[in-house]
Amino acid sequence: MVSFSCNDAHAQFTCGVRAGLNLSFKTGLLIGAVADYSLSNKITVESDILFSQQGVSSLQIPINPPIYYKESLNFIRIPLNLRLVFGKRLLLHTGPYLGFAVSSTGKCESTNRETRKKEVSYYDISKKYKSFNWGINVGAAMKFGNFQVGLERTKGLIQNRESSGKQFNYAWALTATYMFGKTKENRNEQPN
Repeated sequence: MVSFSCNDAHAQFTCGVRAGLNLSFKTGLLIGAVADYSLSNKITVESDILFSQQGVSSLQIPINPPIYYKESLNFIRIPLNLRLVFGKRLLLHTGPYLGFAVSSTGKCESTNRETRKKEVSYYDISKKYKSFNWGINVGAAMKFGNFQVGLERTKGLIQNRESSGKQFNYAWALTATYMFGKTKENRNEQPN
């Protein structure tokens, strides 16, 4: 019989949940699962599978009445990071990520001149963007027992648009993470 545990007897492998905000042209949600494997007391390998909302916030087209346009891009992002542990609290990480587009939507809002009613239109803009992206991320986190609070910068290394204009995915992310089970830090603090 084979069993799976998010926290083994030596606390080498732990897993948890992560949620936060992507801060780029548009504020979006970041949520998913995380797994961490300790290579030593000072080095770990971490991987996530995250749902990541990104995009362009409202752009105003200056006509009378104005038109507001917004693009929303949703990705599944899978980073693989090498993490360095400094002291008991500070974690620094860097590594590559893969991104897979889930949906791409454009939204136009305007006011009808005759009726003065707001009109909203949605567009599938998936043909405008590539369905695959990869890049690099760099970040830091502070650890408080099983909780972590982090700040991360992601930068796409390939253009995300199908058109000739150069546009890359990038964002800052503010995250909160909870790791299940007892971390090495918690195990070492408890008497035998």
